Amino acid sequence: MIWKESTRAEGVVELVFYPSESPGNALHLSDLDELNDILRELGKNRATRFLVIRSGTPGIFSERTEAAELRSITDASAGEEFSAAGQQIMDRIEALPFPSLAAINGTCLDLGFELALACSYRVATDEQHTVFGLSQVELGVLPGYGGTQRLPRLVGAAKALPLIVSDERLTALEALEIGLIDAPAAEAFIDETIGEFIDRVLQRRGRKAVARKRESRRRRTRLLERTPPGRNLIYNRMRKRIAKDRGEHYPAALEALEVVRKGMSSSMHHGLALERETFGRLVASNVTRHLLHTAWARNKLARSADARDAHARDAHARDAGARDADAHNAGRPPHDHDPVRLRSNIAILGAGVIGSRVAWLCSHADTPVALKDLSRRRIAPAYATVARIFRDVRRRERLDDRSIRIQMHRIHAGTGNHILRRADIVLETLPEDLSLKRSVLAELESVLSDRAIIATSSSTCTVDEIASSLEHPGRLAAMQFFHPADRTPLVEIAAGTNTEPETTEVLMRFARRLGKIPIVVRDRPGFLTHRVMHAYLNEAAVLVEEGIEFERVDRVFREFGLAFGPFRLIDEIGIDTVTAALRILSQSYGERLNPSSLLLEIAAQLQALGRKSGKGFYLYGTSETGSPNDDARALIAERFPQRSNLTDEDVLRRPLYMMLNEASRCLEEEIVTEPYVIDAGLVLSGGFPPFRGGIFRWADELEPSEVNKTLKEYSRHYGTRYEPPALLKELGTTGSFFYSHSR
Repeated sequence: MIWKESTRAEGVVELVFYPSESPGNALHLSDLDELNDILRELGKNRATRFLVIRSGTPGIFSERTEAAELRSITDASAGEEFSAAGQQIMDRIEALPFPSLAAINGTCLDLGFELALACSYRVATDEQHTVFGLSQVELGVLPGYGGTQRLPRLVGAAKALPLIVSDERLTALEALEIGLIDAPAAEAFIDETIGEFIDRVLQRRGRKAVARKRESRRRRTRLLERTPPGRNLIYNRMRKRIAKDRGEHYPAALEALEVVRKGMSSSMHHGLALERETFGRLVASNVTRHLLHTAWARNKLARSADARDAHARDAHARDAGARDADAHNAGRPPHDHDPVRLRSNIAILGAGVIGSRVAWLCSHADTPVALKDLSRRRIAPAYATVARIFRDVRRRERLDDRSIRIQMHRIHAGTGNHILRRADIVLETLPEDLSLKRSVLAELESVLSDRAIIATSSSTCTVDEIASSLEHPGRLAAMQFFHPADRTPLVEIAAGTNTEPETTEVLMRFARRLGKIPIVVRDRPGFLTHRVMHAYLNEAAVLVEEGIEFERVDRVFREFGLAFGPFRLIDEIGIDTVTAALRILSQSYGERLNPSSLLLEIAAQLQALGRKSGKGFYLYGTSETGSPNDDARALIAERFPQRSNLTDEDVLRRPLYMMLNEASRCLEEEIVTEPYVIDAGLVLSGGFPPFRGGIFRWADELEPSEVNKTLKEYSRHYGTRYEPPALLKELGTTGSFFYSHSR
């Protein structure tokens, strides 16, 4: 970070910080070291009457904490020193012999938020992009630079705790209401507002007026905190909320709550000491190490996609410059050659589960989208799905009726090919039927313009298989979303043998436009995540065939940390969809992925397809939603009457070891080339708990040599599908790990 010092007015110093090498505007401790040196000199200057701190990046004051910085901390004592160093700088800001003001325009998160709290005053633009929050608990730590102590002392524990323990966001007007900021400003007039505010608080009467306003707002929000029973009520409510939202696997939120509670009942000095000690203990814990690894991998994938996009833009800009020069010499007008910006007309073929949710993503990203389905009966349910998602996000994103209507109107649905003719990108979301995909896309190609790109959402059929029916196979690539597509951040993109590089680049940028994190995988059946996850789901079904209750299997996996157990996930995807995918995958990968008899029986005998049919392993759409389906239980008891004495540990490990085996094969076959990509893919697709870091991090923790022993034992008892693949055998034999830094 680069700090630039200037004189705003007589005695008023302004410090503006700009990002140096790192993308975005995330502040680091090293950035504060430089600030510390500047503050030390300013404190000696008797002519300084006021300090303004602001960001030089438009629309951003500070972004989330960088996981990479925290990953470098190796033990609790180093973590405590890290926190102490940051606290010292914040204390210096607070103790300056003159007032300070944080001028905030845009996102104000984490370290930057803690910096703003250390200032005497805060002025923020009242624009939609100005939000406040502390997201450190998502990384397994807590605010470590005084945020757990300054924020509740400023606005009260009841208003501070949701920001500290649950990654909530406040708008500028909400921040004003609770006394977090002292004045709002229109973005166009923020300089004038800051100047007027400084003039006011440099006078005694003005300072008193600001203090009275702050106290008035604080009084309204702190009624409960005036009595011990009221304070206990606040903390107990938050404990229950944390237990419900995070369970036992994410200790940082409860630890942060205790730091706030104990700090507020003692001195600031004691509260900061408790914050330092807790930060150090948390940052060195296994849970936090895994969460930091997951966040680092996610950031690396996102930045890799953005860097690839920037490189493609630069290359196209150079080519465009040469072509425009030729056009100028020939007397022709220049042409806009940006291959992605021109592709703003999106169409989706298929209004089912994936198609309707991707239509919502497009509309929510201010992108018009045409939604086509062969059956008009599927159009209305698709609109209903979009409306339901808007209702779900309305409160979280503070959307009003008008903005929802505007976004809904970006979706145009119909059954005719005419709505596809202007499309620049067409996403096909048809069922997993190779013949159907080939025939429909061949017909579609004759309707589309020559420059249109086709993306297939196929999860099992390869790009090369589908492209064989196309006249222009270079325009086709795979773009695989994951259920539920509106919430799951991962997208897999695969190029076929003849796919043009521009096609892949266009889809990468389209994914980023939708807020997704794309990873490029090799064109093989199932690609990466679907292949690995189906091995896991199928083995869970085999356990039930052997006599384990499906409710018990789901319970064991929820206790492991998954949001859904395997059978609840099968219901969400669709039992018919899972079995169809397994049939196709088994043709390429052999009997280890043959669909289990259980899945075939449930779908065929009960016509139970999961949530979409109202029943699967569980019931849906009634007052009994989420209850086990008694018909499924009865069928299982009749068809698979044997009982099993398998331990919970084996119930957990058998499906996970099938996942591990398949993930290892994907690494061997170079579906992707780095273990962190597979780990991140499984976490981002919702298939693995973030606090465990991914399937390879989990295997490293168990040690591959021990995993190999168990796999060989399973292979003897349950079949050769458990035989460890070559990579896993090698790691076990050599005593190595998937990650060289794991030990």
